[in-house]
Amino acid sequence: MLTDKREILHIKSYFSKHANEEIILEIIEYCIAIFNSAVGKNFLNMQNLKIEFFNLENGIAVYERFCKQYFPSYLGKYHDDYTQDGYMNSFAAQAFINHDTYGILCSLDTDVDPNSWYETILHEMVHIYCTTHESNGDNFFDKYCVNKKNNFKDGTMGAGYEVWREFIAYYWGAELTPFSTPLSLAQVRAEVRNIDEDVDAKNSVAKMLTTLNKGTQAIV
Repeated sequence: MLTDKREILHIKSYFSKHANEEIILEIIEYCIAIFNSAVGKNFLNMQNLKIEFFNLENGIAVYERFCKQYFPSYLGKYHDDYTQDGYMNSFAAQAFINHDTYGILCSLDTDVDPNSWYETILHEMVHIYCTTHESNGDNFFDKYCVNKKNNFKDGTMGAGYEVWREFIAYYWGAELTPFSTPLSLAQVRAEVRNIDEDVDAKNSVAKMLTTLNKGTQAIV
Protein backbone atom coordinates (compact mmCIF):
# COMPACT_ATOMS: atom_id res chain seq x y z
CA MET A 1 0.00 0.00 0.00
CA LEU A 2 1.00 3.60 -0.53
CA THR A 3 3.09 4.91 2.36
CA ASP A 4 1.94 8.53 2.15
CA LYS A 5 0.12 9.46 -1.06
CA ARG A 6 -0.02 13.10 0.00
CA GLU A 7 3.78 13.32 -0.03
CA ILE A 8 4.22 11.40 -3.29
CA LEU A 9 1.60 13.35 -5.23
CA HIS A 10 0.63 16.99 -5.10
CA ILE A 11 -3.06 16.24 -5.13
CA LYS A 12 -5.21 18.99 -6.55
CA SER A 13 -8.41 19.94 -4.75
CA TYR A 14 -11.27 21.24 -6.89
CA PHE A 15 -13.64 23.92 -5.68
CA SER A 16 -16.18 24.00 -8.51
CA LYS A 17 -19.63 22.59 -7.83
CA HIS A 18 -19.75 20.27 -10.83
CA ALA A 19 -17.08 18.18 -12.53
CA ASN A 20 -16.67 18.31 -16.30
CA GLU A 21 -14.70 16.06 -18.64
CA GLU A 22 -11.49 18.05 -18.20
CA ILE A 23 -11.63 17.86 -14.40
CA ILE A 24 -12.49 14.15 -14.37
CA LEU A 25 -9.68 13.31 -16.81
CA GLU A 26 -7.23 15.21 -14.61
CA ILE A 27 -8.48 13.32 -11.55
CA ILE A 28 -8.14 10.02 -13.42
CA GLU A 29 -4.46 10.76 -14.09
CA TYR A 30 -3.94 11.43 -10.37
CA CYS A 31 -5.80 8.22 -9.53
CA ILE A 32 -3.65 6.17 -11.90
CA ALA A 33 -0.55 7.33 -10.05
CA ILE A 34 -2.17 6.67 -6.66
CA PHE A 35 -3.35 3.22 -7.65
CA ASN A 36 -0.13 2.12 -9.34
CA SER A 37 1.81 3.19 -6.25
CA ALA A 38 -0.58 1.18 -4.08
CA VAL A 39 -0.22 -2.05 -6.06
CA GLY A 40 3.50 -1.55 -6.66
CA LYS A 41 3.50 -1.74 -10.43
CA ASN A 42 2.49 0.12 -13.58
CA PHE A 43 -0.89 -1.58 -13.84
CA LEU A 44 -2.91 1.26 -15.38
CA ASN A 45 -1.99 4.00 -17.81
CA MET A 46 -3.76 6.29 -20.23
CA GLN A 47 -3.09 3.81 -23.04
CA ASN A 48 -4.69 0.67 -21.58
CA LEU A 49 -7.44 2.58 -19.75
CA LYS A 50 -10.18 3.83 -22.08
CA ILE A 51 -12.36 6.67 -20.79
CA GLU A 52 -15.77 7.72 -22.06
CA PHE A 53 -18.40 10.21 -20.89
CA PHE A 54 -22.16 10.33 -21.31
CA ASN A 55 -25.20 12.40 -20.50
CA LEU A 56 -28.50 10.79 -19.60
CA GLU A 57 -30.10 11.64 -22.92
CA ASN A 58 -27.39 9.79 -24.87
CA GLY A 59 -26.36 7.25 -22.23
CA ILE A 60 -27.50 4.05 -23.92
CA ALA A 61 -26.10 5.10 -27.30
CA VAL A 62 -22.72 5.99 -25.76
CA TYR A 63 -22.67 2.75 -23.75
CA GLU A 64 -23.31 0.69 -26.88
CA ARG A 65 -20.72 2.58 -28.94
CA PHE A 66 -18.11 2.31 -26.18
CA CYS A 67 -18.68 -1.41 -25.73
CA LYS A 68 -18.81 -2.14 -29.45
CA GLN A 69 -15.41 -0.50 -29.86
CA TYR A 70 -13.61 -1.93 -26.83
CA PHE A 71 -15.80 -4.28 -24.76
CA PRO A 72 -18.16 -6.28 -27.02
CA SER A 73 -18.94 -8.91 -24.38
CA TYR A 74 -20.80 -6.26 -22.35
CA LEU A 75 -23.45 -6.17 -25.06
CA GLY A 76 -24.22 -9.87 -24.56
CA LYS A 77 -26.96 -11.76 -22.78
CA TYR A 78 -25.56 -11.39 -19.27
CA HIS A 79 -24.81 -7.66 -19.51
CA ASP A 80 -28.10 -6.28 -20.78
CA ASP A 81 -29.11 -4.35 -17.64
CA TYR A 82 -28.13 -1.11 -19.33
CA THR A 83 -31.34 -1.22 -21.37
CA GLN A 84 -33.54 -1.04 -18.25
CA ASP A 85 -35.20 2.23 -17.31
CA GLY A 86 -33.10 4.17 -14.83
CA TYR A 87 -29.94 2.11 -15.27
CA MET A 88 -27.82 4.86 -16.82
CA ASN A 89 -28.86 7.13 -13.97
CA SER A 90 -27.83 4.59 -11.33
CA PHE A 91 -24.06 5.12 -11.32
CA ALA A 92 -21.45 7.84 -11.55
CA ALA A 93 -18.86 5.55 -13.13
CA GLN A 94 -18.65 1.96 -14.29
CA ALA A 95 -15.65 -0.28 -15.02
CA PHE A 96 -15.13 -2.51 -18.09
CA ILE A 97 -12.57 -5.21 -18.84
CA ASN A 98 -11.49 -6.93 -22.05
CA HIS A 99 -8.30 -8.91 -21.44
CA ASP A 100 -5.60 -6.22 -21.05
CA THR A 101 -7.82 -3.35 -22.17
CA TYR A 102 -9.75 -1.58 -19.43
CA GLY A 103 -12.37 1.13 -19.40
CA ILE A 104 -14.33 3.51 -17.21
CA LEU A 105 -17.60 5.05 -18.35
CA CYS A 106 -18.39 8.29 -16.51
CA SER A 107 -21.69 10.11 -16.14
CA LEU A 108 -21.69 13.89 -16.51
CA ASP A 109 -25.20 14.08 -15.08
CA THR A 110 -24.43 13.32 -11.45
CA ASP A 111 -24.32 15.32 -8.25
CA VAL A 112 -20.89 13.91 -7.33
CA ASP A 113 -18.71 16.88 -6.38
CA PRO A 114 -15.31 17.08 -8.10
CA ASN A 115 -13.21 15.93 -5.13
CA SER A 116 -15.48 12.93 -4.58
CA TRP A 117 -14.55 11.74 -8.08
CA TYR A 118 -11.22 10.56 -6.63
CA GLU A 119 -12.96 7.88 -4.61
CA THR A 120 -15.39 7.07 -7.43
CA ILE A 121 -12.58 6.49 -9.93
CA LEU A 122 -10.40 4.57 -7.46
CA HIS A 123 -13.43 2.38 -6.67
CA GLU A 124 -13.72 1.43 -10.34
CA MET A 125 -9.98 0.85 -10.66
CA VAL A 126 -10.21 -1.63 -7.80
CA HIS A 127 -12.94 -3.51 -9.70
CA ILE A 128 -10.64 -3.69 -12.73
CA TYR A 129 -7.67 -4.88 -10.70
CA CYS A 130 -9.56 -7.49 -8.70
CA THR A 131 -11.34 -8.94 -11.72
CA THR A 132 -8.01 -9.43 -13.49
CA HIS A 133 -6.24 -10.88 -10.45
CA GLU A 134 -8.72 -13.42 -9.10
CA SER A 135 -8.83 -17.21 -9.58
CA ASN A 136 -5.34 -17.38 -11.13
CA GLY A 137 -6.20 -14.75 -13.67
CA ASP A 138 -9.66 -16.06 -14.52
CA ASN A 139 -12.71 -13.82 -14.23
CA PHE A 140 -14.64 -15.29 -11.31
CA PHE A 141 -17.96 -13.86 -12.53
CA ASP A 142 -17.58 -15.31 -16.01
CA LYS A 143 -16.30 -18.63 -14.70
CA TYR A 144 -18.74 -19.30 -11.87
CA CYS A 145 -21.66 -16.89 -11.98
CA VAL A 146 -22.70 -17.08 -15.63
CA ASN A 147 -23.97 -20.60 -16.06
CA LYS A 148 -26.13 -21.05 -19.14
CA LYS A 149 -27.62 -24.29 -17.84
CA ASN A 150 -28.95 -23.20 -14.48
CA ASN A 151 -28.46 -19.42 -14.63
CA PHE A 152 -26.26 -18.95 -11.55
CA LYS A 153 -25.94 -15.26 -12.41
CA ASP A 154 -28.94 -14.52 -10.20
CA GLY A 155 -28.16 -17.33 -7.75
CA THR A 156 -26.37 -17.30 -4.44
CA MET A 157 -22.91 -17.49 -5.96
CA GLY A 158 -23.50 -14.48 -8.19
CA ALA A 159 -25.08 -12.45 -5.39
CA GLY A 160 -22.30 -13.35 -2.96
CA TYR A 161 -19.66 -12.36 -5.48
CA GLU A 162 -21.30 -8.99 -6.09
CA VAL A 163 -21.41 -8.22 -2.37
CA TRP A 164 -17.77 -9.24 -1.97
CA ARG A 165 -16.50 -7.23 -4.94
CA GLU A 166 -18.33 -4.13 -3.74
CA PHE A 167 -16.89 -4.49 -0.24
CA ILE A 168 -13.36 -4.67 -1.63
CA ALA A 169 -13.91 -1.71 -3.97
CA TYR A 170 -15.46 0.43 -1.24
CA TYR A 171 -12.64 -0.42 1.17
CA TRP A 172 -9.77 0.29 -1.21
CA GLY A 173 -11.49 3.33 -2.69
CA ALA A 174 -11.98 4.84 0.77
CA GLU A 175 -8.43 4.03 1.86
CA LEU A 176 -6.71 5.39 -1.23
CA THR A 177 -8.66 8.59 -1.76
CA PRO A 178 -6.54 11.62 -0.77
CA PHE A 179 -9.50 13.16 1.09
CA SER A 180 -10.44 10.09 3.08
CA THR A 181 -12.04 10.37 6.50
CA PRO A 182 -12.27 7.01 8.31
CA LEU A 183 -15.81 6.09 9.33
CA SER A 184 -16.66 5.02 12.84
CA LEU A 185 -18.33 1.66 13.48
CA ALA A 186 -21.61 3.48 14.13
CA GLN A 187 -21.38 5.19 10.75
CA VAL A 188 -20.61 1.90 9.05
CA ARG A 189 -23.62 0.29 10.72
CA ALA A 190 -25.89 3.14 9.61
CA GLU A 191 -24.69 2.93 6.01
CA VAL A 192 -25.14 -0.85 5.87
CA ARG A 193 -28.69 -0.44 7.20
CA ASN A 194 -29.41 2.14 4.51
CA ILE A 195 -28.27 -0.27 1.83
CA ASP A 196 -30.29 -3.08 3.41
CA GLU A 197 -33.45 -0.98 3.10
CA ASP A 198 -32.84 -0.63 -0.63
CA VAL A 199 -32.58 -4.38 -1.12
CA ASP A 200 -36.22 -5.39 -1.24
CA ALA A 201 -37.51 -8.38 -3.18
CA LYS A 202 -40.36 -6.21 -4.48
CA ASN A 203 -37.94 -3.66 -5.86
CA SER A 204 -37.17 -4.49 -9.48
CA VAL A 205 -33.80 -2.73 -9.33
CA ALA A 206 -32.80 -3.91 -5.86
CA LYS A 207 -29.83 -5.86 -7.18
CA MET A 208 -28.61 -2.83 -9.07
CA LEU A 209 -28.99 -0.61 -6.01
CA THR A 210 -26.56 -2.73 -4.02
CA THR A 211 -23.77 -1.73 -6.40
CA LEU A 212 -24.37 2.01 -6.41
CA ASN A 213 -21.73 4.33 -5.05
CA LYS A 214 -24.31 5.58 -2.51
CA GLY A 215 -23.18 9.12 -3.08
CA THR A 216 -19.57 7.79 -3.21
CA GLN A 217 -19.61 7.11 0.55
CA ALA A 218 -17.67 3.99 1.52
CA ILE A 219 -19.36 1.53 3.83
CA VAL A 220 -16.09 0.59 5.51
